Amino acid sequence: MKPHKIESFVYTISVIALIVFIISIIIHFAGGDRFWITDIVSRLFYAYAGVSPIVIYLINKRRKKRGHNDPLSIEAMRTAKKELPNKIYKFCSLSLKKGDDLDKKKLYSLENKKIWMSDCSVLNDPYEGMYAFVDERIEKEKNEFFELLINKIKNQRDMYIQSSFSYKYDNILMWGHYANGCRGYCVEYEISSKQHLFPVQYVNKRPLLASITDSDEVKNNLNKIKISFDKIKDDEEHIAYMLYVQAIKDLSWSYEKEVRLIEMGCAENGEKCGNVDCEDYGLKISKIIIGCHCVYKKELIDIAKKLQVPVSIMEMPLNSNKYQLIEKEIN
Repeated sequence: MKPHKIESFVYTISVIALIVFIISIIIHFAGGDRFWITDIVSRLFYAYAGVSPIVIYLINKRRKKRGHNDPLSIEAMRTAKKELPNKIYKFCSLSLKKGDDLDKKKLYSLENKKIWMSDCSVLNDPYEGMYAFVDERIEKEKNEFFELLINKIKNQRDMYIQSSFSYKYDNILMWGHYANGCRGYCVEYEISSKQHLFPVQYVNKRPLLASITDSDEVKNNLNKIKISFDKIKDDEEHIAYMLYVQAIKDLSWSYEKEVRLIEMGCAENGEKCGNVDCEDYGLKISKIIIGCHCVYKKELIDIAKKLQVPVSIMEMPLNSNKYQLIEKEIN
């Protein structure tokens, strides 16, 4: 969980003010009054330095509450959820030539405000859902409850279906990886409910299982269901945490700036993969963005008109020295 820019600025100024204040006191006692700065700006600075420890303390307290130092804490995950933007984007690939049956299904789903949901088995990250590990020491000391917990984590991926979105629509890598090299399209959604949305937390290593369950809040909830794991659904807090940890990935995926729509159970057809109505999950289509190499431009423009939403196209500016995509509205 990254701190806000203003928060970081105030924190830095407070630390500098405190250090300068301490140094000036040392110089004052070592060299006498001639080293004491008397202009009004400096006095204001020293006045602020006097309260800077309080400012630093309050910021640190706020950061701890937000989970700033621990991206895997439930505090950090809740904060990220609260700070979700008003709009998110979903990329979709299409074929090089018209006529592909899968393309037709995708365009039909878009026209009918559907979102494709799938389970972890078809996703491109081999570590999907396996967010924690158990070292040899813990494995030797494990008890019956711990074995149940490990098995639950191994199997819980099958309990959820999900769909992936991004904070950004102009990332060239996303257009390349998930829209078939700008041959597909991107859908902008306005968020009316955050209930099923979970921002991905990116970490540089898999956490030890025990470290995840160290927080009192999670530990207490685990203890409640210790006797019977079959009653896990009765514990809303534990279910919430299990949903949060489905959105943990390696730092190498951070360019995606991913947000996940996660649901327990199956899609509307009762299968592990399938379409769901986007508006049932608090998402409303607000724009369609077409890739610069897309062969379905006319079809997507027609769908945008039917849905009464703006439509634009991503263009490559050839008169620029930058590698970038620029959005251009289509009238």
